[in-house]
Amino acid sequence: MRLLIVLAIIGAFVTLTGAQKYDHERNFGGNGAGSGQFSLPHDVTFFTVFNSTENVTSNHIAVADTLNNRVQVLDVFGSFIREFGSSGDAVGSLAFPQGIAASYDDDTFTIYVSDTLNHRIQIANGSGNLTQEVGSLGVGAGQFISPKGICVSLESDLLFIADSGNHRVQVFNASSLSVLYSFGSYGTASDKMRNPTGIAYMDAEEQLIVVDRGNKRVQLWNANANTASVGTIITDFTDPTYVTASDRVSFFWVTDVGENEVKVYDKFGNFFAKYGDEGTGDESFKGPLGLTDDPFSNFTIIVDSVNGRVQVFDSEAELVEATTNLAAFLTTFAINVVLAIIFFIGFVITRCFKFTRKFYESNCQPFDEPEVWRDNRQPAPPPRGIFSLLYQTVFYNEDLLFETHGLDAWVFVKFLKYSFFMVCIYAVYGVCAILFVNIFAGKNKDLPEDNSLFVKGLEILSMANIERGSQFLWFHMVGVIFNTAATIFILKRFYDEFLLRRREHLSNPKLPENYTSMITDIPDYSGKGTIIGVDTGGNSSEFYDEVIMAYLNPSFNNKIIEVHRAQEAPKLEKRHNQRLALLNNLESSLAVYFKDGERPTHKTSFCGGEEVDSIDTYANDMKDKDSDLSDLFSSVDSYIKPTPTAFVTCKSISEATKLSQSTVNEQWLVEHAPEPRDIIWDNLTGTTISRFFRGLIVFIISFLIVFFYSVPIIFVQGFANLETLAMVPGLDFLDTDLDPAVRGLIQGYAPVIVLIVFMIILVPLLRFLSGLQLPAAQSEQDRSTSVKYFCFLVFNVLLISTIAGSVFKALDSIIDSPQSIVSLLASSLPQQASFFVNYIMTVGLAGSMMSLWRPVPLIIGLIFDRFLAKSKRAKRAVWMSGAFSYATNYAGILLVLMIVQIYSTLAPLILPFAIIYFGLAILSYKYNIIWADKTPFEGGGNYFTTIFVSVNIGLILYQLVSIGVFATYEFQYGIIIVVMLILSVCFFVYMMTSNKALHTYGALVEQPNKKDKTDLTNKYRAPFLQPPASHLNTEDQGTNDIPYSTDLSAFKLESSILLDVKSPASNGKGRSTTDDETDSVETDSKEHIIPMREITGSESSSDDTDSDVDDDSDDDDEESQDEESSEDEESSTEYYSS
Repeated sequence: MRLLIVLAIIGAFVTLTGAQKYDHERNFGGNGAGSGQFSLPHDVTFFTVFNSTENVTSNHIAVADTLNNRVQVLDVFGSFIREFGSSGDAVGSLAFPQGIAASYDDDTFTIYVSDTLNHRIQIANGSGNLTQEVGSLGVGAGQFISPKGICVSLESDLLFIADSGNHRVQVFNASSLSVLYSFGSYGTASDKMRNPTGIAYMDAEEQLIVVDRGNKRVQLWNANANTASVGTIITDFTDPTYVTASDRVSFFWVTDVGENEVKVYDKFGNFFAKYGDEGTGDESFKGPLGLTDDPFSNFTIIVDSVNGRVQVFDSEAELVEATTNLAAFLTTFAINVVLAIIFFIGFVITRCFKFTRKFYESNCQPFDEPEVWRDNRQPAPPPRGIFSLLYQTVFYNEDLLFETHGLDAWVFVKFLKYSFFMVCIYAVYGVCAILFVNIFAGKNKDLPEDNSLFVKGLEILSMANIERGSQFLWFHMVGVIFNTAATIFILKRFYDEFLLRRREHLSNPKLPENYTSMITDIPDYSGKGTIIGVDTGGNSSEFYDEVIMAYLNPSFNNKIIEVHRAQEAPKLEKRHNQRLALLNNLESSLAVYFKDGERPTHKTSFCGGEEVDSIDTYANDMKDKDSDLSDLFSSVDSYIKPTPTAFVTCKSISEATKLSQSTVNEQWLVEHAPEPRDIIWDNLTGTTISRFFRGLIVFIISFLIVFFYSVPIIFVQGFANLETLAMVPGLDFLDTDLDPAVRGLIQGYAPVIVLIVFMIILVPLLRFLSGLQLPAAQSEQDRSTSVKYFCFLVFNVLLISTIAGSVFKALDSIIDSPQSIVSLLASSLPQQASFFVNYIMTVGLAGSMMSLWRPVPLIIGLIFDRFLAKSKRAKRAVWMSGAFSYATNYAGILLVLMIVQIYSTLAPLILPFAIIYFGLAILSYKYNIIWADKTPFEGGGNYFTTIFVSVNIGLILYQLVSIGVFATYEFQYGIIIVVMLILSVCFFVYMMTSNKALHTYGALVEQPNKKDKTDLTNKYRAPFLQPPASHLNTEDQGTNDIPYSTDLSAFKLESSILLDVKSPASNGKGRSTTDDETDSVETDSKEHIIPMREITGSESSSDDTDSDVDDDSDDDDEESQDEESSEDEESSTEYYSS
């Protein structure tokens, strides 16, 4: 899932940027004070000059040569014409001029210069001399503090000046130079400014673009001769400086000096392209500042300030028609469809092979551990026909799913189904109404196609095609109300169904956790004298249980089966794990022996040592380890330590539920117990206080990871280029000897590989952090991991790509203006609609089919099975060790659902792809849950709370963004959404507080079939503390017994492997085994141990041996292996239970 998310992000980004081009034409100038040279130039403007003598119009530019305190006039090819201005404060003199603009017609031109440090505007007429000044230092109307950007409306005769020091924009009549009005003031709200610099005007739109440099954003204002109102806010900048706009193509360009690049946006503020990087060569910048549009030559002219030059780019090459975005979108869609088909065909073909059934149908095989106390009935293998398989997967009975796979699997599949239904309901109104309105009632309805305002490409399908203040926005508002009602209805249905299943789960008499309560924060009572009649002296562990029972007796007398306080026994656990390792080594040695007919050997140390017989060594070591374990277990009371956790098993489910809701001791915390397989025994040492402080530390670390994980990625990506790698000794050929095509391939994919690697290690890192919080259950650790991963995806995929494009810009925007986060999202989210449509398209089509096929884990499993796993048990473990990853899958699906909620009315084009995503997700994930992936433990549906909270948060965020969008679109009736917001919050609070007891404690009513009640003794003891069966005492039974087993899984491992291993004679290699060799394990130094009979103590006839040879000569006979494994499991389970 992590890899799919990375590939989806990359694919969406490539789609958005694939059609963006630019073409560098020329540059001119250089650092200096001579004619045609510049010293930190700040701005440039275009104008025409009419030569009446020759009847020719020439295209000129004027550059504000800031440090030289002058203005230079050149032609568009860089040839010097004239200059004016000098240092000083008199009229005609300049002090650090930072802004310049020009108005022109067929007869004359006028140049306006921001005389920044003289706090005024100077005007040069057609003669080319500064002859007039406007303004003075001050805060009043017509006064300035460090004016900077300046622009002129050629059609409206308006002059706009960025009064930077006063944090406002002043509007003048360009002819009379009288002040009309001003707008803006200091602040971070959407209609506030901090040191505005660049400014540009689009006459056709009556739209003023203001670079709000102090807030690191660009504001789009609806401005005319009378008033101005703020609209879209763009925050995708590090340090924006100047802007220019073109009515000819309805685009504007912004220089970002922090990134040394130029960014291109359409008239709605949608990002289109960017170019440039830091450097001194062509197409590179050092401090790009002012820029202007040449409408006659279709050039964009940019001041490269620190490099002291002007660069010219072909704007027609930059502005590929918006229809190419549509073409790129359709191309990406076609590619994803083809990939999905390829991946699905790969799955269909691959699963047909007999050897791959162990991978695709591993959940249909018997469990690797015999579950004598839990009914884990596995499904029959899926049908071989592909259409039958698809039908049975999609329509698999939910009751059977709940019975065979548990409540966790049911919740996940049900969540997918309800998400699918929710998106389908969204699409009914979104596609039939909103999409129809966007296309046919938008800005294009009264415009010819060749008009510059005609909306093209994907924008025609989105809300961007609707006029501000249009009455057609009623359709969008009704869509928000409709989607809110649909979401609440589906969440309520899901909640009610979950309660029924949860009640059924909690009242199931087969589940020991339903009879058990977990008590935490129990003090250490040892040496405390007599407590409630219990002597706490001595080292025996029994008094721990007696003290707890004494506290419980007044209310639960004769209602408790057993009390077990969890113990720490690291010495015993260590020996237990060592013995299991020896057992694995012995199994592998046996497998090699019976396959090759030669006894394997190994060195006694890693660096060498004596070469010994592996079977003899491991068997004898196991015997010693068994004796050691028996001694340790007999003296276990001398070294075990009590933990603050105990498990109390009651005689009935209702009594256990009552206990979970009781206050037995004011220091204790009593809650419903997890399933025994779910418990993390090492974490039971934690208390509420220790978990709180650990959780606080983990929260801080997780916060840093979520918000700053991109920092090390960017750092490492900085080294993932050929120039840096070539500096490593031995890799210098990378910079000189590689073919250009190969260089480009490596240079392009190296950063992608770095991103994939970091994303792969992210979830294990988050899981490790969740483990540091000492959760008592694995399911709780997984849920905590999922929450952290979901927060990471929301911030790094949704917020960063929406608000700013990088973590630092996003944080800066949020920290500087936390109250304006809604307006930031409202202005930024519509710009990223195409990105998220492509994201969901990629994850839904190619991603879902890839998760169904899963070629990478299949290949890894085949490699392990063929080369690394020696014994039959090890080979089976390769295919049966996989577990469905709820943590990552929930996070990814919840992110998609949140994106769909937010964009369901902004860009309803996303809805058909969301339907495809959830439809294919039901197929792929449901198949994996039912037939492919194991369920190692049951969490009791604890993910439901995460789902419910996340979907409600997504709904509330959707409503807040909608309110902001309607405000941006000047639709005053959008305030009605506040009612839906309040309704959603009330629904969320009510549903979270109702039926809380059932969520937290358990059921008070049991199912009537108590005859199915499970054996409840010793279920809540750590595996390494399970007492040995009496018949496993080696001193009484001699040497022919099965080796001592300290837990159920270890005994199962021995019995199924060591009872069915075969003599070398079975494959015609080596010698046969005689009956005399089975008398004792104690053989002389020249005689090897024959493991099968000596370890099991069984006497087999030659007929039995021959039968075994016939049955097992072929290791690849899967059906025979599975049949024998089932028989072994039944026999071992029966033997252990006796």
